[in-house]
Amino acid sequence: MEFDYFEYKFSADGAGQARRIASMLAEQGYQSLQRDALDLLRRYLPNATPAGPTEAPPAGARTVDVLVPAADRIARILVCERPGADGGITAAVVAVGRTPEEAHRGRTAAKLALDTKGNGDRGLAGHLAGDNGRARQPRFREEWARALGLVQADAPEAAGSSPRPFASSQALFALQGAQPMLGRPSLLRSKLGANGGRALDPSQLDGLSNEGLIDRSFVLMCRESGQVVGVGKDAAEVQAAMQLSLRCPHCRRPLSEEVQDVLYSLSPQGEEFIKSTRWMRDAVESSLRRRNCDAVVLSDTPNGGVDGAAYFRDAVLLFRLRESAPGDEDLRTLQQAGAEFEKVAPGVPVRSVVVTAQPAAAATSSTAGGAPHVFLNASQLEDGMDRLLEELKRDAFTRLTGTTFEFMRPDPSTLLSRPG
Repeated sequence: MEFDYFEYKFSADGAGQARRIASMLAEQGYQSLQRDALDLLRRYLPNATPAGPTEAPPAGARTVDVLVPAADRIARILVCERPGADGGITAAVVAVGRTPEEAHRGRTAAKLALDTKGNGDRGLAGHLAGDNGRARQPRFREEWARALGLVQADAPEAAGSSPRPFASSQALFALQGAQPMLGRPSLLRSKLGANGGRALDPSQLDGLSNEGLIDRSFVLMCRESGQVVGVGKDAAEVQAAMQLSLRCPHCRRPLSEEVQDVLYSLSPQGEEFIKSTRWMRDAVESSLRRRNCDAVVLSDTPNGGVDGAAYFRDAVLLFRLRESAPGDEDLRTLQQAGAEFEKVAPGVPVRSVVVTAQPAAAATSSTAGGAPHVFLNASQLEDGMDRLLEELKRDAFTRLTGTTFEFMRPDPSTLLSRPG
């Protein structure tokens, strides 16, 4: 399930506005399933007295109608309301689809329908307050990230580079454990994935070479012994050497009968990269961005309260990155950072996430008086991130829609009672 939404905010006397929004959509061709249910009751229980909607302000989040767009019978539009922190009422229009594209189309169509219908004196435009929570994204970057100590107050906006996915770090770790050649841990392109070797992507290694994390050498190899005969700056230089009237010092064959190859070696810069937590930071950022999370700030500044934060589906994720299993002090510091952030941004859901290269014991996953931490193993980062973000989506959906559909759960005795 995927969903998009937009919201309207009304004053304390705005009870019934969500039903008005649902009626406006119905007048624009949307089929109300609530009205459908009423028709069924009148048809098959003609003497029933359905419980009518209440105009009392909502005590919590609730769904007041579900509609089906005329142009898309698969999508669903939920009209919901909930009390606001300021004493007002927030009405949300939530479009649900099987894919993000379906949900986005449903949201856009419902927004256009309401803009068209509600453009009079009592128009809704002046009450529009939120669109998929995007109003909070600038606050996350400009205010909340600074409050968390991730961005210095006088620091310019970081230009940054594309974060490296976890697979890139795996390639560097594979090189680190390879047999040394020419004095550095190295792998030959011709041996990648062959005879039980590591299945690495040569194009990925070439990309890491362009970043300076891997040294790439063009080599001439002895066909018999597998020893390096010579090294060139490019393939053309190796091919030129093969035309010389020289013999291999190992097997005495002419150089023209030997083979050329590419040797990938872990560079000192690459070694430094995987010895720090930078590889974890890049893997986490890449994983979040691939899931359309643009609001991400991760820092390699040591001894900070948190190592990074992200804003996803109205919730803020606080990250702690550790090579080894986190200690009690790590968890206490992260818990304290979450408590301090809740003072800066009251009402914003906060989740603490620990990413570690080693599994953490479940017994240490929470601290007294605080919400449990979420542990993600770096070697299974993608699966863990899927589960975490799916849980956040479910929480966000519940915050918007509640767990009650007001009409569809009436009192049965009221439905079946006969008048006078």
